[in-house]
Order: sequence, then structure tokens, then C-alpha cells
Amino acid sequence: MTGGSSTWTRRGASFRDLLRTGALTPDVGEGREGLLAVRRGEVPWVRVEAWAARLFEECEEALRGTPLPEEPDTARVEDFLVRVRRTGVVPCPQAPDGPE
Repeated sequence: MTGGSSTWTRRGASFRDLLRTGALTPDVGEGREGLLAVRRGEVPWVRVEAWAARLFEECEEALRGTPLPEEPDTARVEDFLVRVRRTGVVPCPQAPDGPE
């Protein structure tokens, strides 16, 4: 087992929860110990595969009733990204004023 197995399993659980709730929560909560056991190589590959298959089925089920919109609001996302970028740009005192 590698860290990659725990990474894709964690991402699958996060995706399932996102589909169920509409909110992205990076905290794995109760699943943390199981993910760490996968990372340490303590879980047989057949169990990791079964867990991944179950997560896939749970994602398929969650997709049918997700509160997420069918299409993203690209204008809203673009507005958010532009505002974040503009507020995050801070002039550097050592930087030249621009091209000469």
C-alpha cells in the first residue's frame, strides 16, 4: 500500500460528501484512522478495493440527489477569482514600477 491509496480513498470520501451536502469539507472525521491504516500499509489491497467500490457506489447515489447545481455559475466563480486575485496583489517596495 502507498500513500496514493489513502489519497484517492480520502478524495473519494470528500467527493461523496460534497455531492451529499453541497459543501466541501476537507476534514475526514471518523474515517481518519482507516485512511491512516491504509497509508501505513495495514489494510489488505482487497479491502482497499472494496472500500473504493463502495465509495463509488455512494457517489453515484449521492449524485442523484445532490443539492449542487447541474452547471457551475461561471460568472460568479470568475468574479470571485478576480476579486481574490486583486486583493491578494500587494505592491512590493523593491520591485520596479514597470517596464522601462
